[in-house]
Amino acid sequence: MFNASISDAIPDWFGNLFRTCSAIHLSKNDIRGKLPMSVEDGSMSEFKFSSNHLTGEIPKWLCNLKGLNIFDISSNKLSGEIPSCFGELQELKYLDLGNNHLYGHIPNSLGSLSKLYSLHLQNNKFEGGLPSSLQNLTRLITLDLSENGLMDVIPPWIGENLASLRFLNFRKNNFFGDIPLQLCYLNDLQLLNLANNNIFGSIPRCFNNFTAMVNDSITGRGINSAMYEENIYEDIKRESYNWRDPNTTNVFAFIE
Repeated sequence: MFNASISDAIPDWFGNLFRTCSAIHLSKNDIRGKLPMSVEDGSMSEFKFSSNHLTGEIPKWLCNLKGLNIFDISSNKLSGEIPSCFGELQELKYLDLGNNHLYGHIPNSLGSLSKLYSLHLQNNKFEGGLPSSLQNLTRLITLDLSENGLMDVIPPWIGENLASLRFLNFRKNNFFGDIPLQLCYLNDLQLLNLANNNIFGSIPRCFNNFTAMVNDSITGRGINSAMYEENIYEDIKRESYNWRDPNTTNVFAFIE
């Protein structure tokens, strides 16, 4: 029931769906209210509830959905912290919590999600530094932490360990220090946005090696577009650009 013009509060029986359904797709509706505080364990693999009006915190019972591959509750009005037990979702490939009112630190436990391809935490109120455990996400293709209050240096391990990255967005945070040369190891990088931070120093000369930004031969390694449609939004001169396919090319670097 994606984009089905549903306008209603979450009903009392909604929690029963987690016991009987393998996938729930209710994105782009006008559904309001809070997710159930407790439900029976289920075998759900996909939960897409983006672009609605959910409020309250992310319930911890979601960590019991051990077979979850896709979890997208972006563009709602959720608050609170990310439950640390999310690290138990070992089958998770796509995690999108962007465009909410979440706060606190990014939990170390997310580094346990070894199968993760896409991590979206943009436009929330996260603070502190990047947990070093994220360097374990070696399959990661998209890392979007833009528009938060993160304060840290850009760690060299991003270039050393996250070799599959194509989209790296740290825009509008409080990152400081210079740009590590190790970012030049990201041979498949198609989008790099470090704008609106406190970065100083020179731009590494090796940035001219980012040939994937102009090369149309990059393949969609690791992405199953039938399962999940990746969305990357960028603002260039007050215009919004949306790269919806991870094979998209001719993307730029922003280092204001």
